[in-house]
Amino acid sequence: MSWKEILIGAAISLIVTVLGGLLVYYFTYYKSEPKSEILSYQIDKQVSFVGSDKQVSIGSLKFANIGAEPAKNVSAIFHISNSSILEFKVTSESEAEISKELSKDKKSLSLSIKHLLPDEIISVTYLLSKESPVEFQLRSEKSIGKAGFFLKTDKSRNSLLNDFIGNLVPLLILFVIPLLFIIRKLLRASNTLGNCKNNVGFVLLHKKSIDDALSILTKSVNEGKDGAYSLANYASALALTGDLEKAERYIEAAKFLARNKYEKAVCEFNNAIIEHELGNKEKSIDCLRESLSLSKKEINNYLEHSHIFKKMLTENNDLRDLIAP
Repeated sequence: MSWKEILIGAAISLIVTVLGGLLVYYFTYYKSEPKSEILSYQIDKQVSFVGSDKQVSIGSLKFANIGAEPAKNVSAIFHISNSSILEFKVTSESEAEISKELSKDKKSLSLSIKHLLPDEIISVTYLLSKESPVEFQLRSEKSIGKAGFFLKTDKSRNSLLNDFIGNLVPLLILFVIPLLFIIRKLLRASNTLGNCKNNVGFVLLHKKSIDDALSILTKSVNEGKDGAYSLANYASALALTGDLEKAERYIEAAKFLARNKYEKAVCEFNNAIIEHELGNKEKSIDCLRESLSLSKKEINNYLEHSHIFKKMLTENNDLRDLIAP
């Protein structure tokens, strides 16, 4: 699975989690009107992303004054022990003045607010170098914050529904904008993650440095990285070095692991090479046709730059009909 697919899936999961949380505490939890300040906070579950040489984790937390009086001199301390804070964003509904200080070792973030008004919610979105337990302390001049929900519940279900609809859009904006900002940075950074063994081996293979490609792809397969991609590319390298029996076993393994259309397209792309080496030219054409039907743009790009397929075209003219101009 590509980084882009992982990040999009994670973003959808986080948004669904927030919506689910909003529904739960707007329609399930009912409390009487507080007579003074009450500090409360929530820490959402982190979502981790693991690449070939990088691991990061995205999380968020919120804290609020759910009482009837303003809380004075509020102090919030966010601490992690076995990770570091790479990025963070702090937002408030009323643009409250918030002092922020990140420790030198990037393990603690301190926030100070002179007046936290009733129903004011402060949101913190953070990016960590890896998933880590979060310690959070919240206090004011008069009270200490506790983990809990933010809903005041002396209202009817109709008024709760109106509040939910009225607050849903700003809450989503506060959550989604920081998340998209972080994902945008990750997507830019992920462009540097393409130099994995599988990709290097793939490029060398199609530039006909087959022995070097086989050596690198062997390491990728032994390390268990890149799943169906490295198995399929390794199978082609085996076929091109004459080990056709072993190549057939590995391409079948790659097909077994392939789940999405692009993974299946890569498997068929490599299978076309293997079938050609076996002398099965018709099967080779069928594999390439299936590969193009699954991922035409990407496969055509590979064909354009592949020395292997240029040689195959000279040996099997029927392949030319499949390749887009």
